[in-house]
Amino acid sequence: MQNKHYLPPLGHRIIKTATAVFVCLLIHMLSGYRGSPSQAAVAAIICMQPYADDSKTYAFDRVFGTILGSAWGFAYLLLMRLIPVLSHSMAVAYLIMSAFVLLSIYSTVVIRKPTIASLVAIAFLCMVENYPEVDITFGEALGRLVYTVIGTAVAVIVNVSHLPRRKHPEKLFFVRTMDLTPDRYVQIPSSVHITLDRLYGDGAKICLVSRWAPAFVISQMGLMDISIPMIVMDGAAMYDPQNNGYLEVAEIPKENAERLAGIIHGFDSFCSIYTVHDRSLCIYRCGTPNEAERREYELMRRSPYRNYMEGSYRDEDRIAFMRVIDTPGRIDELAYLVQSVLPPGMFRMELREEAQFPDYMGLYFYDAEATVAAMKEKVLEHVEEKCGEKLEPRDILPKLSRYTPEHDAMLLLGRLKAIYEPVDLLAPFRRKKQ
Repeated sequence: MQNKHYLPPLGHRIIKTATAVFVCLLIHMLSGYRGSPSQAAVAAIICMQPYADDSKTYAFDRVFGTILGSAWGFAYLLLMRLIPVLSHSMAVAYLIMSAFVLLSIYSTVVIRKPTIASLVAIAFLCMVENYPEVDITFGEALGRLVYTVIGTAVAVIVNVSHLPRRKHPEKLFFVRTMDLTPDRYVQIPSSVHITLDRLYGDGAKICLVSRWAPAFVISQMGLMDISIPMIVMDGAAMYDPQNNGYLEVAEIPKENAERLAGIIHGFDSFCSIYTVHDRSLCIYRCGTPNEAERREYELMRRSPYRNYMEGSYRDEDRIAFMRVIDTPGRIDELAYLVQSVLPPGMFRMELREEAQFPDYMGLYFYDAEATVAAMKEKVLEHVEEKCGEKLEPRDILPKLSRYTPEHDAMLLLGRLKAIYEPVDLLAPFRRKKQ
């Protein structure tokens, strides 16, 4: 069921912005209501950013940009005061003001800080916003500069400040890739990518669980430092992206695979046999491919994480799963045939829709013991052995049965972060004791 009506979560940036504005107004009150509080509040709103990883560089750039923009504002006011004839025509005055915007932006290029260009231009406009009230004194202009710098400083301080939190590295989180993006051919949204990458970088132990082969998962995740082995192929294998290798494969016995392949061949269907050989995923193609198989081959044949092969698999290959893609009617017939011929418990069968091929269905065959639950236990053992401590496994599942818009993935990662790093007001005292 798709969730069409929802209230988006109240983000940290919104809360921090409101907090910064309140602090600016409070400073205005404590200063005896001198100056314009809007200058500081506007600067705080402009300078607030979602993240502040390098606080020193961030603070310097923001304050420096504000001062530089205000300096251009002083220069403009001084020019208009020294040459009053320029203010006789507002068209001329505005033309000169626009030229100063150009100069303020260009100055950031000259000093090789183009990232603060917009801030410099906005600081300039804040200085001259009341023009043509040219009776403004330079003392008042200085006050504007001070309040703008105060607003910038408040934004930086609020942005880098946070409630004390306590990390829980002893937790191992399992997250399904289908809850981050529903389509195996599509990358996760940029906001989800940034959040997940930050969690990995912060030390969170997150195991991604996917129905699909590593090629799809790596493509979905993009350039991300995934530090924990992934469960791929619906529990048939554990894959280590750090070393580009398979740590575990719940393989189908060769004799079982041959019996199944004989049935599929007799049914006149095309079969893909996914095997693991050393560090590589090899896909053996058997039969005459239909349109869906041909299209997928063209999409994925250049992937560095899989190799398409013709003929029979090698004795040393470990068979992860077998797959048939065909029309829904033929898939139902094949499933019934397999269940009636082979003994129960030989295979785990999964019937799936193929998002890229709406007129086809996929029938997947795994070893009966190849399950996500069983592979989670193996991942837990592997990570515990590597880090040398007992871990607490935790599944992070969406509240809805299906992924809807992007915000659902962000809510899921938000719940993960709240569990991994909850607010702990006693955390500073614990660190002192340690």
